[in-house]
Parts: sequence; C-alpha cells; structure tokens
Amino acid sequence: MGTACAAHARRNFEELTHDGTSVVGLETVRRFARIYGVEAQLKELSDDERRAQRQQLARPLWEELKHWLQLERRLAADGGPTAKAIDYTLGHWAALTRHLDDGAVALDNNHLERQIKPWAMACS
Repeated sequence: MGTACAAHARRNFEELTHDGTSVVGLETVRRFARIYGVEAQLKELSDDERRAQRQQLARPLWEELKHWLQLERRLAADGGPTAKAIDYTLGHWAALTRHLDDGAVALDNNHLERQIKPWAMACS
C-alpha cells in the first residue's frame, strides 16, 4: 500500500490561487492549512497517540474536504486546472489519508525531499 504526499496535492490548489480568483483553490488551501495545523500539534506524540489524535481531530477535516471536493468537481470544467487538481486529490485519496491509520506515516514527504535535494543537486 502506497502513500501520497499531501504537499503535492496542496500545491496543485496553491497554483490555482496565484491570480486570487479561484475560490476552490483558496478554500482548499485553507482546508489543508487546518489539517497541517492539527498535524503540527501532534509531532511530539508517540505513534499510537498520534494515530488516535489523527482519528479524532484530522479524520473529520479530511472527510469534510473530500465531500466538498466531490461537490466542487461537479461544477469544474473537465480538463481545466481546477478539475485536474480535484481529480488528482480524489484519485489519490486512499494514499493521501493513509497516515490517519498509522501514526508512524508522515502527512507529506517534505522532510525527505529536503534531505534528498542537496544530494540530487550535487549529482546534476
């Protein structure tokens, strides 16, 4: 079972907000910020405690996000950037939310990317 990176999903919506006109982009970024806020509160917990708190605090936020994205997808033009961002997120949903059931799984892989980046840049 794979995992997906919430930061990658969030970035798709951030790109929609660059001109300030995408309500879907702005609202989704706001919702991701709430999820990241919960995660920040849990970083010092044990894996078991983190999983329990994710179930209580983060799972409802993810469920609300999914429901909202499903509703917004009905309004988004097929092939457009909003539809693509929503489709990516919903298409990777199980992997994006895998961390909710395992306190050892990170919300995103930004920490790994930061560790790999200097090495990758040195090799190019």
